[in-house]
Amino acid sequence: CWLWDVPEMNKFLSSGKSIWSELINYLELPEIAKGTIKRAIYGIIYGQSMKNTILEVDGLGFGVGNKFFRHPLIKALSNARDKFYKRAKIGTIITDAFGTEHVITKDNKLTVMSILANSWEQVFISPVYDIAKTTTDFSIMLNMHDGCNIKWHDISKKEYWINKINEAFIEKTEEFGINLFIEWKFVKVEEIPVDS
Repeated sequence: CWLWDVPEMNKFLSSGKSIWSELINYLELPEIAKGTIKRAIYGIIYGQSMKNTILEVDGLGFGVGNKFFRHPLIKALSNARDKFYKRAKIGTIITDAFGTEHVITKDNKLTVMSILANSWEQVFISPVYDIAKTTTDFSIMLNMHDGCNIKWHDISKKEYWINKINEAFIEKTEEFGINLFIEWKFVKVEEIPVDS
């Protein structure tokens, strides 16, 4: 939202509200629909066509995709993304968060938009990786475009590290004048013995 300059979304998220809860309530869907809604929002951010996003969200029920795009925050996000897309003419040079320049061609505009968005996601999540290098209390087990999976080796220090990660993340986003927070999701993983 910050990247595409969507003040409505920035204001909403800065209030501490959950976009997922907002949309699930608006669309009158069960909580299990969050995964589809999340993919749809990331689809908008990362350059998926409106048609394909509607088709994906329509998997939750006929007409849900169109209703999704009528929500004021989604409409604002989609419009901002489209404005950015229109400004990115062939030959335009886009610089990502790491300083790498990407030249827009007729075939790569959505790809470059995706690279740009992902580069900033990586900048904002980088404090987690920096902290992980300083301890053996946890490891990053899986990298994702907007986060990571952590394995806790010393569960007694879990809360300590969660607080440190949250503080570092907030400090990083505040460098850019953004008010974001980490959404933590905890999953119980059972050890399964593997026969050799």
